[in-house]
Amino acid sequence: MKTASLLPASKPFSAPCVQPRSNEPADIKDWCLARADVWYQQKDFGLARTFLQFALDIDPRDTPVWIALGSLHFTTGNLGAALLAFNQANELNPGNLAIQLHLALTHQQREEWAEAENGFRNALAIAPNDVQTTKLYSGMLMARNRLSDARILLERTLASDLSDAELFTRLGVCCFRTGDFRAAKACFAYQLKLNPFDALARENLSVVEAKISNPPAL
Repeated sequence: MKTASLLPASKPFSAPCVQPRSNEPADIKDWCLARADVWYQQKDFGLARTFLQFALDIDPRDTPVWIALGSLHFTTGNLGAALLAFNQANELNPGNLAIQLHLALTHQQREEWAEAENGFRNALAIAPNDVQTTKLYSGMLMARNRLSDARILLERTLASDLSDAELFTRLGVCCFRTGDFRAAKACFAYQLKLNPFDALARENLSVVEAKISNPPAL
């Protein structure tokens, strides 16, 4: 992930970007962001972080830069600093979906499950049927064997949009792992309807059909 992609408002600079256009704070800030992107692409994360911090020293209310700084900390495994940056961004813009997801994923990485779940729920409060949030949240729930909760979440999102094959895969897996083989079959069959060439869906459908055809002996 390039730092620049997190900063859509930053102005493009032509190489070599040796110095700011002027001594105006806005030009110095844009220069710092451009330098941060250069160092990030060269994988010098320390210098990238330094220039992002310089930009924030000039404008501490720039939410996208806080998000970029948090993402950089997350990438380098400094999760505590990532949380601080994302929380600062959240204070500036509490209704931002991306920030809630960043917070949720950082807490999840730290195995702070209640806080991670709170972040995902905040994201769903902002965008109740957001597919990305559903995928991330259901993934955490399934990993923690909370299959019933994951199923409810997936079914709610699919009730408003039946076009995402991956959600049907996850729902089918939830149903299969809880023994609801017929519901799992319906999920994988619909997934194949969406994409007849989906080899994984075809394999999953074969497995669940075998379960239905050969139930365990009582």
